[in-house]
Amino acid sequence: MAGYYGPGIYRTECGYYIRESEKMITCEGIEEHTICGTRFKTEEDKFEFQKKHCYKNGERCKHAKLLDRNYGN
Repeated sequence: MAGYYGPGIYRTECGYYIRESEKMITCEGIEEHTICGTRFKTEEDKFEFQKKHCYKNGERCKHAKLLDRNYGN
């Protein structure tokens, strides 16, 4: 969605985050030159996920943990 400016855009601390839309978060993909989208049923579901995993001091999501292992972190 062009011009989407939800609260996650300003609060996300994860280095793998690329962008988001109303019900989707797009992050760096597992393979080189790829991206990965996580789609949610509702915008509220997306915000809850972001609060738990994407914002400062949040627990890393499974995708971020996998990317951490790929990069040796």
